[in-house]
Amino acid sequence: MPQISRQNNFDLIRLIAALQVVIFHVLMQFKIDSFALEILKHFPGVPVFFALSGFLIPMSYQNSKGNLKKYFYNRFLRIYPALWVCFFITVILLFCFQVIHFSDFGSSKFWIWLFAQLSFFQFYDNDLVQSWGIGSPNGSLWSIAIELQFYFFVPLLFWVFKKLKRELYINILLIAILFFSLYFHDIVADTVWWFCVNVEGTPKIFLNYVLMNQVIGIILFNHLAYFIIGIFIYLYFDKVKPLITSNTLFLFFLYIIFVIIWVYLYPQYKFVQDANIYALIASILLISFAFSAAFTNVNLSEKLLKGNDISYGVYIYHMLIVNSIYGTITSWNALSITLFVTIICAWFSWKLIEKPLLKFKN
Repeated sequence: MPQISRQNNFDLIRLIAALQVVIFHVLMQFKIDSFALEILKHFPGVPVFFALSGFLIPMSYQNSKGNLKKYFYNRFLRIYPALWVCFFITVILLFCFQVIHFSDFGSSKFWIWLFAQLSFFQFYDNDLVQSWGIGSPNGSLWSIAIELQFYFFVPLLFWVFKKLKRELYINILLIAILFFSLYFHDIVADTVWWFCVNVEGTPKIFLNYVLMNQVIGIILFNHLAYFIIGIFIYLYFDKVKPLITSNTLFLFFLYIIFVIIWVYLYPQYKFVQDANIYALIASILLISFAFSAAFTNVNLSEKLLKGNDISYGVYIYHMLIVNSIYGTITSWNALSITLFVTIICAWFSWKLIEKPLLKFKN
C-alpha cells in the first residue's frame, strides 16, 4: 500500500467537479450561454469523479484488510442513506407538482420505479414520472449505478492482482482494460445493432436506439478508463506524487494548450469522453491536473470547507431544483437559484444524514 496522507484537497476537488456538473446542466437545459458551455465541456466533472473513485475505493478496500463485510458496509453508508432521503424528497416534490397521485400507489409502474431508484437502477424512469421538468426527476443519478459497480469491481480486481503476482502482468491487464473501456460503447452498440438488424429472433427492443444506448451507458466497462487512471495513480502514488505536486499551474496550461491544438486548430476530438487516443491523453492531463490540485496546498480544502464534504449532496439534489423551476424561471436567475438552493440542500444532507452516519464506519 502506498503511504498517502489524509491531508489533501479531495473534498474541494469533488465539490468543484459537482458544481461543474450543476452549472453545465443548468446552462444546457435553460439554454443560457453557449460560450460558457463550450468552456465547461472541457472540464467535465464526471470523469474526474470516476478517477477519484479509482484512487479512493482501492484505498478503502485495502484499509479493510480484505474484510468484505466491513468494506461493503462502509461503502453502503457513503451512498445509500443520503440517496434514500433524496428519493423521499423527490416523491414529495412529484406529489406537490401533481405528477403522481395517491392512486398511482396501485400502479405497477410506480413500484417498479421505486425499486429501481432505491436499489441499483437509478437511471431508470418511466412515463409515470417523465412529465416533470426536463423529463426525468433526477437524471444525473445514472452515475450512481456506475459507482456501485466500481465497489464490486475493486475486490475482484485485487483478487486477480494476487493471482498475477508480477507487476508487469498487472500493468498489462490494467492497460488492456483501459483501452477496452475506451472503445467499449462503440463496439457493443455496433454489435448489438448489427444483430438486431441481421439476425432473426434477436429481441427487437434493442432497435430502440435511445434505450440501447442508455443501457450500454450504465455498464461498468463503459466508464472504466477514468477509473483505471485513478487506480494507476493510487498504485504508483509514491512515484507520481513528486511529478504532480506543486505543478498544478503547469498541468493546467498544458491541458489548455492540448485542447486548443487538438480540438480547435487541428480537430481530433470534441469531448474528453470521446473514444480516441487524443481524448484519452486529454483525460490523463485533466485528471493529473485534478490530482495535482488535490496534493498542492493541502490545507486549502480544510480552510475553505471546514471539513464539510457537501459534494455528494450537490450532485444528487441539483436536478430536483432544475426540474422544480424549469419552465418558470429563465436566464441566469435559474443558475443563481439552482446553485443557492442546491448548496443549502447539500449542507443539510451532510450535517443531518451523511456526517452522522459516517461516524459508524468501521
